[in-house]
Amino acid sequence: MLSCVAGHTHLQVNVHEMITAAAFSADGTRAVAGSYRGRLRFYEVEGAEGTKPKFEYVTQLDVKNTSNQKRGKKITGLQVSGDARCWLGWTG
Repeated sequence: MLSCVAGHTHLQVNVHEMITAAAFSADGTRAVAGSYRGRLRFYEVEGAEGTKPKFEYVTQLDVKNTSNQKRGKKITGLQVSGDARCWLGWTG
């Protein structure tokens, strides 16, 4: 969301939706993004090399804190296997 105050424009960011980790498959056709809130979002990536990629949302997975099921855990790292069949995420 953009807002303008006294001629200055600034971006307001919802920190809970901030991306804290991201990974791509080796062939670049899949991606996953982890958020501060503990949400993993999976995407299919389309586009020719040298063009702006298009990210198509596939699904999401919420990582919950065992002591508080309403709150997620920040995703701090992501890794993908060479064949993109296994995605590993960790929290911190």
